[in-house]
Amino acid sequence: MQKRFAGTIAFICSFLALMSIGIFGVLIFKMYLLEQNIKENFLVEVVLAKKASKQDTETLLKSIKSSNYCLEAEAISKDEAMKALKKEMGEEVADFLDENPLYNSIQFRLKSPYVTSYSLNLIGSQLKKNEKVEGVRFSDLSLVNLERTLPIIRIIAVITVSIITFFALLVVFFITRLKLNFDAPKIATLKLFGASKWFIAKPHLGASFLSAFFASIFALLAIFGIGFYLNNLYPQLQIAADFINFGIYTTVLIVFSLLFIPLSTGIALIPYLKYK
Repeated sequence: MQKRFAGTIAFICSFLALMSIGIFGVLIFKMYLLEQNIKENFLVEVVLAKKASKQDTETLLKSIKSSNYCLEAEAISKDEAMKALKKEMGEEVADFLDENPLYNSIQFRLKSPYVTSYSLNLIGSQLKKNEKVEGVRFSDLSLVNLERTLPIIRIIAVITVSIITFFALLVVFFITRLKLNFDAPKIATLKLFGASKWFIAKPHLGASFLSAFFASIFALLAIFGIGFYLNNLYPQLQIAADFINFGIYTTVLIVFSLLFIPLSTGIALIPYLKYK
């Protein structure tokens, strides 16, 4: 009875450990995607000189689009900019203007690795060398906030997940040791009759392998259930909507559980397999 109870506790602890690791793994991945999304929506505007012709604009736009740093780019004429301004602020805004004060420009978004002060200053310097470019504009304050905030959030998240993972795995290991204590008399008897170490360890490793597999399946079902529930509350999170990523989570968590839990069992068995 005590042995069965210990086995049940070991399974539950494995399930909870894998579920907590999986949930925080999903959150870390979602944070990474959010960071990429924020960076890839960082807007840079190239202000064109008045003397820049339509052909000059198209040539520069093509050059920007073909660059390594550009994610997407579009040319916006001053008339298009005025239409957007009227739509945003109302038609009456034009009544106060004798002429269109806006300018022709090219707006583009950067690939996430290039959203840094160094890269943006370098890109801006290169673009300003073109005599058809009057200036390069972007939000310095937003960039500073990104560079200050994102690394701190990343470090805190990694430390938190590492601590939770460490303690979760530590609990699994000690529960496994506790379960083996109930088998100690049986192991001692087998050793007395000259059973090999592999013969003694094989059933324990097999049981831990099965326990790891089923614990990971239940953990994945729990993670998906929580994700589906949160998806209904906050659809914009798209936690359970990406089945490709969920497939990746499934594979990683199952492989991790099938490696770690039998390994922890093997390590826990070492003191019991020693012959005096």
